[in-house]
Amino acid sequence: MMAMSLRAFHFLNFAAAVVFAIAGMGAPAAAARIRSDVAPILSFFSAVRENDVDGVREELSKGANPNAVDDAGKTALVYAVVSGNTDLVNLLLQSGARPDMRDDIGNTPLIWAAEQGHVEAAVALIAAGCPVDAQNKQGQTALMKAAQQGHREMVQLLISKRADVNKADYTGRTALNWAKVSRNDSVIRILTQASAR
Repeated sequence: MMAMSLRAFHFLNFAAAVVFAIAGMGAPAAAARIRSDVAPILSFFSAVRENDVDGVREELSKGANPNAVDDAGKTALVYAVVSGNTDLVNLLLQSGARPDMRDDIGNTPLIWAAEQGHVEAAVALIAAGCPVDAQNKQGQTALMKAAQQGHREMVQLLISKRADVNKADYTGRTALNWAKVSRNDSVIRILTQASAR
């Protein structure tokens, strides 16, 4: 099933109201029909944002699409990763959430995990097939984000998973450059020992 954003639902709400009004149903009835379709997605994202694992499990059992996106282009998996809720991350992955889906700025869930320093979530994402060297719209990778934020354990994990230590973003900066900008000596040492330039 193709993921649909809440933004798309809002558009459908308006479009359906126009179509059904023309057909004689009236805008309120048309809007009510669309709202009945939107409600399950709203309930699903509400449970995700509240870190309610049981609630998310229940919504998934009712047919919630684990790859649905919200108005920011973010999936439930991204919110689970950012919160550091590994149980929720694993539940979503086991339920078919794609580990490689990008949001509106091109970040994968792994890039978010790296920026937040959530190592367990990153391990789960990599095991599920999320590409380690995926770049966002600025050309930044998970390793660059981890280096920029000074997340030492995350940097070590990504290097152990064969992240390209010399990959550059679209401004020409590498993970080592980002670590130097942040003045994080321990991360600089780790990257230098891994032959980063």
